[in-house]
This record gives sequence, structure tokens and C-alpha cells, in this order.
Amino acid sequence: MSTIGTRQDVLLPPFRVLLADDDEWVLSTIALEFEEDQRFLLKRARNAFDSVCFAQEFFPKVLIIDIFLGEHDGREVWEHLSSESEFLRTKAIAISGSIGKFEAQELLNKGFSAFAAKPFKTTTPYTETLRLLDLPTL
Repeated sequence: MSTIGTRQDVLLPPFRVLLADDDEWVLSTIALEFEEDQRFLLKRARNAFDSVCFAQEFFPKVLIIDIFLGEHDGREVWEHLSSESEFLRTKAIAISGSIGKFEAQELLNKGFSAFAAKPFKTTTPYTETLRLLDLPTL
């Protein structure tokens, strides 16, 4: 019996990652790193509504979300999800190309596990995911 899509398998590989960004190029760029690593199962969302719906179906171990997700705020998506008991162990990585260090620190203070600034340099959502899950690089 498969447990994918339930809370039972959240600690077992493949680790589910939900990537939410309204920019297709960003989605594709980030997805490349995860798709080469068989420890991960990736799902993509292009807006806030899909982010919440997919999270509630997929129960990701890690949510990577753009702070400015189209017309919506990724912070509100994470605030909504993190208030639900099913997501207590979910790690959230905020991504943005338009906030400074002070605002990035505020994201961490509000429950995000990490922040990666666009354009990605040495710290990418993939490397942050490895760090958060205490996984070695391949």
C-alpha cells in the first residue's frame, strides 16, 4: 500500500518538495537540481491557490515559495499552511529577488526555515533543502 500523499511517509525518501513561483524560468531552473537527485519528488505550483491545494494533497517535507507569488504574498501562504498541524514538520524556504537582509531576517523570525535570494548564487533552494534535511550532497 502506497503512503505517498499522506503524512505517514513525510520522513521517508523520496522527500517531497513543493516549489511555488509564478516565473516559469525560475521553476525550471530550480527543478533541474531536484530532478537529478532521486531522493526528491518535486511538484510545481504557479500561484498561491495551487500552492495551498497542492500542499494539502502532497504534504511536502519542504516548501520553496516565492515571496511575491503573482498577485499574492507567499508569506500569507506559509502562514496559512504552518497554522495547520499537518505541516508542523514542513520546512519552508522563502525566495525573492527584491527584499533586503533585514526583511530576509524577518522571514526567518516568522517561521521560514531559510531564505535564498534571486538570482541564486552559492546558496540555492536545492543546497538549502539539503542543509535543512541534513542530507549529503551527491
